[in-house]
Order: sequence, then structure tokens, then C-alpha cells
Amino acid sequence: MSDRTDSKLRELTYRLIAMAPEAPPFPEEPMAQLEPYPTPATPRRNLVRVAVAGAAAIALIGTPLVLSNLDGATEPAPPATEATVPTTAATTIPDPTTPTTVDPAPGTTTVPETTALPALTPGTIVIADPGAATGSAGGVAVIDADTAIGDGAWGLVIQRDQTILHVAPDGTEFALLAASDLTAERGPVTLRLQDVTEYFGVPNAVIVVGYGQEYPDVFEEIWLLDLNSGAIESVYQIVAVEASITRVSAAAGTMIASVSFEGGTYLEYLTTAGRVIDPPGPYADTIIGAPEYPELVAEGVLSPGGLVFAYVEVPDIQTYQDGFLAANVVIWDLDTGAEIDRIPIELTDGAWPGRMDYDGTTVVLGRRNLTTGEVLTPLRIESLETGIITEIDTAGVPSLVKALGAPAAPAGIQLGSDGLGIVALGAEPEAAIAAVSSLLGAPAFDTGWVDAATTTCPGTEYREVSWNGLILRFGDAADATAPDGGRHLFAYFHTAGSDQDEAFQPTTAEGIGLGSTVAELEAAYGEALATTESPAVGPTWQIDAGVFFGGGLSGLAAGDVVTSIEAGIRCAE
Repeated sequence: MSDRTDSKLRELTYRLIAMAPEAPPFPEEPMAQLEPYPTPATPRRNLVRVAVAGAAAIALIGTPLVLSNLDGATEPAPPATEATVPTTAATTIPDPTTPTTVDPAPGTTTVPETTALPALTPGTIVIADPGAATGSAGGVAVIDADTAIGDGAWGLVIQRDQTILHVAPDGTEFALLAASDLTAERGPVTLRLQDVTEYFGVPNAVIVVGYGQEYPDVFEEIWLLDLNSGAIESVYQIVAVEASITRVSAAAGTMIASVSFEGGTYLEYLTTAGRVIDPPGPYADTIIGAPEYPELVAEGVLSPGGLVFAYVEVPDIQTYQDGFLAANVVIWDLDTGAEIDRIPIELTDGAWPGRMDYDGTTVVLGRRNLTTGEVLTPLRIESLETGIITEIDTAGVPSLVKALGAPAAPAGIQLGSDGLGIVALGAEPEAAIAAVSSLLGAPAFDTGWVDAATTTCPGTEYREVSWNGLILRFGDAADATAPDGGRHLFAYFHTAGSDQDEAFQPTTAEGIGLGSTVAELEAAYGEALATTESPAVGPTWQIDAGVFFGGGLSGLAAGDVVTSIEAGIRCAE
């Protein structure tokens, strides 16, 4: 923005700042388990301060817009928004049956409802409208709530005032968490329901929790709330002195947090366990505040498969003072790091973009008037080809019903010569780690990138990430899994862990797993199977598959069993 003294622009700035959420109060005691998250190895996006853009982004909320059929500046000191995560959250995941985090006794309040929920099939638009009568028409369901999100099982998770509730299909409401439950420990707290996702195979509500009121002890955290047990776990935190997490979306082991701070807006990429990752996102190498960086980047929302997301982009918010806002809804492929689509939207009558949701084919976008606070009539773009726009009659905060646990890849780990089913050999490291973490939880061990010369593996860099019984190996050498080289997954290794989860018993497509006999191997693979006695590692089995695919045996007799399964490029023995 060039004219910072313009009176109309100053008026807009003050209005936006006034509408930003107040900082929640300071806790009685600091959270001792929180430690600064280590600086990532890759350069983080540089930040410069653009006060108006930062203030504007905090004010996002609104009424639905629907888009269907979508398949260099100087670098100042960093802002006071550096993220931290609880040390244990980044390395361990509690057993859902034995929570180790705060457990606020869920379900203590049951409120019977006489009105059953409408049919909530995937693709249904849900409009949260406080005080409205529950009902549906034309694929739009209206719910009495501040925010309402499908739970993946025909019910809803809703927020009403400062309480999170689970609503069964018959309309019965169960209180899960209230801000008042947390005040004794942290002082007054604010809750903002964001999403519902599967975490370690269990549905969890994703909530932004704010507390603290005196610099520098002002925080916002992302919490996961187990819908079955009611246990809560803090997985991510920012120091929210001049910042706010405006939106969180989670799917298939990945989260995107949209963050607004005094200097602008950006998207933070995380695993569901709160570990910062660095996929090829938009403007990843551009300084915030540079001419080519939009003044607003917000409302990042993942598709159910977690590989594609939508976000709102506003190049110049100064146009808002002229009565319209030129925005774009951008669809981005995290796997390829490429923009898939860009849909221009002109918001008029004082409209500002609010809560957005995305299910892989449809986008709903809320909007409101920043001047009056009025929720505006929602719009629907039924066909991107024709550009026909219709209106949704009911105002409120929108969401889309999605089927949980529906990633683009197979739902479980399947061992094969080309990868693990959910991730292929040759995959980008952080995407591979996030995919496996979505099923097994956070890794038990991660070497980080080390000099490959200290190992027996090829290339110049090497990294090993392990779960109990499963190891992923990453390198940068050009090989059969990545002919052009660069950091990638080049091999995996599976054997019995010291504390193996009985539920984690992956097999090949032919049903071969740890403990399968040599006779079963022969029946599954026939002439493609070779068994040998290796001088270096003992009895082994191998399938002719282009790259190595095989493992260890307890012996070569028909009754001997498989002791390990691995695939990819083998390091020197």
C-alpha cells in the first residue's frame, strides 16, 4: 500500500483492528511442557510488517459462497509469532484408549433434542445460524449453532457460544468441552471450532484455544478433542501477541493453519501431530510484504485426501474502500507444488471473505460486511464454465459434509515393490512422513538429514525416520525410484518392533506379512520367488520386481517364516 495517510484507508484499518478478536486472558501458570520448536532446515518465509493486511486477516468470518465442479523486500526482525509445540506432541501420540493428556470428563451434560438432524450425506452444505430452526432444503442444512461440522458418521460437531457439542443423528446433544471447564487452570479461555479429522484412526475435533492477556504470555494453540473419549491434546502453539490463527483445516495426516500477524498473513503446514513440514506451497520462497506477495492469504482448506487444498487470496485490500474486493479462490496441488485453478471473485456491498470449506469438488465461502457486521446473502457459482451465479437464501457460517478417512491413496499400509500403498517410493520426504504419521502417529525416531558418507547408502544426504517396526529411508541420489535424484523416499524396511502394536500387521497384496511361512511365499509368488542363504544377513527371500522386494527368513524350510519385508534401493551390506 502506497498511501498510508489516506483517511479512508486509515478508517478501514481502525475498523478492522476493532473487529479483531480480543486476546484471551493470561493463565495462572505457564504451560511448562511447551518449548520452542527447532528452526526448520529449509528457509522459512521472510516476514515484513504490513499493518493493514495483518489487521484485515484477523477479521475473517461470514456467509457462504459456493463454487462447484472444481476437481524481494528487505528482511526485518522476525515478528512475535514464532511457533512452538509441546515436545511430547511432536514425538508421541497417546493411546486413544488410555489418554495421557487433559481429560475434562466428556458427556457429563446431555441435552435431548426433539428434532433429528437432516440427512448429512457427503457434499451437503451445512449453514450454522444461531437461533435458527433445524431443517434442510436443496442440499443445504441449517443448524442452530455458531459453527457446525460433519463428524463423518451422519452427526455433527457444533460450537454454541463457548461450548463444543457432539450432535447425534437423532438430534441428541452431548457436551464435550466448555471454555469454563478450563478457566481454573488457565484463566478465561476462548474456543473456536475449526474442523473434524481422524487422528490415529479416531475422529477428533480440531479447535483453536486462546488464553493469556499480558505480553508476552498470550497464546493460541491447536487442540485435538477425541470425540470418543473426550480427551484433549495440545499439538501446536503460537505466541499470539499480535497474531491469530484464523483457520485450521486437517485431513489425511496433514494440517494447514492460516495465520494473521501484524505484518501480513501466511499458511503454516503441519502434520496432525503438530510437526512443522515444508511442502511446496504457494509463495513459499517469497517475502511476505513483497510486491508479488498478496496482501491476504487465508482460509487454507485441505481436500479429504490431503494432497490438494483451496485458499483465499486478495492481491490488494485497498480496493475494499472503493466498495468492492477483488479476490481469488486458488486450488493448489501440494504433491506437485503447482496451481490447479484460480477463480476470480468480486465481493461487493462491503463483503469480506469469511470461513471457507472444500471437499475436493466444491468450495463454500462465507462473507460479511465489515462496516456493519451484517452477514450477507450467500452466492453460488454452479458452473465455472458458464459463470452462472445463484443465491443461497440462508445466511450463516458454512461447512461441507465430508467422509472421514477417505484419502486419495489406499486407507492402510500395504507393502509392495512400489511403496507402502499410502505412499510410493520416490515420494517427497515430508509428504511420505505425514502419510505414515496419519496412521501410526508421530515417528519414534528421526535422524534428520546427515552426510551419506557416514552411512553405507548412496548419495550425499541421508535421513532415516522410524516408527516401531517400520523404517523409511530417504536420500538424494538418482536411482530407479527417482531417476532425476533429489530428496526422496528410496526404501522402506519392516520388521517386528520391540513393542509392536498388534493392530499394525501390514501385508503385501498377496497377504504375505511377518510370520508368513516359506510355503505361503511359494504359493503366493510361484516362480518369481527366490530364496537364498546370504553370507552377510542369513536366509532371505526376494521377488523379481525391478527394484529389490523381499526380506529376511528364519530359515529356508517350508515351515520357516518371514522375519522382515523391505523394498527399494538397498544400501551396501
